[in-house]
This record gives sequence, structure tokens and C-alpha cells, in this order.
Amino acid sequence: MMFMLLTEAHAAWEALIRSHHLRRTVVDSVLESTQVKDRERRYTMINAAASAAQICLPAGDLLELTNNELFPPVTAAAPRQRNETVLCGQTITDEVDELLSSGRRRTFWSTKVPAVDAAGTLTGLVGVAMDITERKAAEAVIRTRRHVDGAGGERTTGRPGAAGPPCRIPRRRSRRAHARGGPHGGRLCP
Repeated sequence: MMFMLLTEAHAAWEALIRSHHLRRTVVDSVLESTQVKDRERRYTMINAAASAAQICLPAGDLLELTNNELFPPVTAAAPRQRNETVLCGQTITDEVDELLSSGRRRTFWSTKVPAVDAAGTLTGLVGVAMDITERKAAEAVIRTRRHVDGAGGERTTGRPGAAGPPCRIPRRRSRRAHARGGPHGGRLCP
């Protein structure tokens, strides 16, 4: 009887280890920053994307630390306020501008949700953040181009660094025109 109990306990332990490794693999393979914090705001899980992009330390070195221990007070204040809201039971999804420990400023689309156990008791929070800094920069370029076009400035062709009238692209050319380079001597843009 004792042997059967030990065998069952060992099988349960191995299943727990497999589950942990699978969860770790999934979390580390996600490109977005992913983090889990307990009620004391300590990191209990953080993936490589989060540790590299936001904190510049290996993920293992961050476990059991809080933002207050990792960042200057002015940098830790905004995340602390969002964490408090989530730990009161609210989900937050918003755009967040952060000054990273590297000194770079980045923009993230962030979602934080309360974490609960099987009994429904609040145990902490889970956060996922996607770095949208480059997208925001591209949007700013598009807004600038639209502003210039709308103000009577140079009209762009939609190609970076190109200006002038838009390209004329013929709908259909005969084989003969195609063979000799078309009616414009092979050029599609005047």
C-alpha cells in the first residue's frame, strides 16, 4: 500500500514538473513582455522578452524583486499605481510610455489582469506588454506626410525619400510594347 502511494506521489510530482516546463517554454517563446507578480508586487515569473527589453537583466535575477528595488522612484511610480489598480480587481489595458533602465524611452501596449487561484482568491497580477515604439514612429511619419500633402507642400509617391507626381502604372501593355520597354522606353515614372 505504501509503495502505491509513493508511486502516485512521484507520478504527480513528475506531472507538475512537466507542466512547469511547458508553461516556462510557452512564456519564454512569446515575443511580448510577460510578467507575473504576487500580492507584494514581487516578480514571480518574467520572460526573457520582458527582462531584456524593459530591465536589461537576466529573467532569473529579477525573481522576488519589486519595481521599487529595480528602478529609481520616479520610474517605478507609474507602474506601481497601475499595479495597485489591478490588485484591487480591475483589468487595465492602456498605452504606456516608459523610461527604461537603459535610458531609452519606449512605448508599450499593456494589459494587466488580476491573478486568482482555484478558489478565486487574488494572488497577484499578470501583465503582458507589446513594444509599439516603432509603430508609433511610423504613425508620426504618416501624419507628417499627410499634413505636408494637405498644406499644399510636395506630394509624395508613397515611397520613402521619393517626391513628385505619383507613378503611372499602365493597366495592360501589349507584348510588343513590353518587349521594347513600353511606350516610355521602359520607364514607368515620368
